[in-house]
Amino acid sequence: MIKTDRNPNTLRATFFSFLCWVFLFALGTTHVFSQPAQQEDTVLEVRLETISFRVREIPSSPSPLTLLEVHVSVFNPNHKVTFPANSIKLAVVPKGITFVSTPPKDQPDPQPEITTLNFALAPRTGRFHITAFSLPMQAVESVTFDIQINPPQGEKQTATWRRQ
Repeated sequence: MIKTDRNPNTLRATFFSFLCWVFLFALGTTHVFSQPAQQEDTVLEVRLETISFRVREIPSSPSPLTLLEVHVSVFNPNHKVTFPANSIKLAVVPKGITFVSTPPKDQPDPQPEITTLNFALAPRTGRFHITAFSLPMQAVESVTFDIQINPPQGEKQTATWRRQ
């Protein structure tokens, strides 16, 4: 059997270069193998812009039908994010009705209107949504609405229609 003696300087040099390579590899791979920092989910906010009202009379028999239309403008203030269709909910809730004189016997009880908007909202654009409520307009003096986007945590505004 042949016995080979290894030079201790060669062993040290090999071991030292192995440690250097491991150290350099560990430093150089932080950007290559690491996962990107998790971005927090951007809070998608839609903003309520304008709320307006319009009274429409539809001729019908025996008496005409009077509708109070609520026009709500929603706006996407984000510069990069498009809201996909069916991702925005809009709630229009009638809160209070005041009458010119005593309330009629069949006092109207309009139900809340909660709608999922079925259109995409591109960055820096807005759209209108129209909801109508049937009311006996001759007896109504004012109607107050709570309007909210993405209830219960979304932006909320109160708007009042008054007889002109």
